[in-house]
Amino acid sequence: MISSSIGWSTRHVIKYGNLSGSQIILLIIYATIGWFLGKQYDKAKFYSEKDILTGLYNRRFVYDKFSKLFHRSLKNSMKNSRLYKKEIGVAILYIDLDRFKLINDSLGHHIGDQILTCVSERLKVYADERDIVARIGGDEFVFVLYEAQSDQIKNKVEAILRALSTPYFLEENELYLTVSIGISQSPDHGQDINELIAKADTAMYRAKQQGKNQYQFYIEEMNADTLERLELEKHLHKAIEKMNFFYIINRG
Repeated sequence: MISSSIGWSTRHVIKYGNLSGSQIILLIIYATIGWFLGKQYDKAKFYSEKDILTGLYNRRFVYDKFSKLFHRSLKNSMKNSRLYKKEIGVAILYIDLDRFKLINDSLGHHIGDQILTCVSERLKVYADERDIVARIGGDEFVFVLYEAQSDQIKNKVEAILRALSTPYFLEENELYLTVSIGISQSPDHGQDINELIAKADTAMYRAKQQGKNQYQFYIEEMNADTLERLELEKHLHKAIEKMNFFYIINRG
């Protein structure tokens, strides 16, 4: 839209050299408006898909626009798996920063923002051409690996853990950070992007429970544990609402 507007005006100014001054001005105004609107469109498109702070893809892109790309990659990976009989698929890494709230609360949100920017830059180093890195929450990132085998996934995850634990030097502060990573794979853990992200998120919480600074692959038992915890939380909320508590006194 931008180039066509400017090109159209320029060609006509050159072709019709006998245009009056007012007509030439109108053509220039037309081209300028077209250029400006094109810039605004590009800017709106950028912010609809990208995170403003880090420049990574945002949550909206991952959940809304990524599904078509994902299903196409899933078809290719399944085809390759049949042809070459290898364990090939799409892997979702759900990455959460450990103790990030402590940094925000103690040093301020401006330091927290710098940490997020540095983490984003380090993650991008490990993204291949087809991989996708996104920030989907405050300190939560999603890393999509295309057609990666299990050993490749492990190697990349371990490299990411090492990279993100390297100290951050920000405004005379030497900060150390660790992350917890959950991993799900298609088609073993599902063929829907929302389902895969949810399962990678579940695996990430298991990594935190196991002591943080590590990764966990999703297994079905984790889902059972999550459902059990949700059921317990539901009963606790109902008990609080109805005040259904009693005391046990041990008189020894």
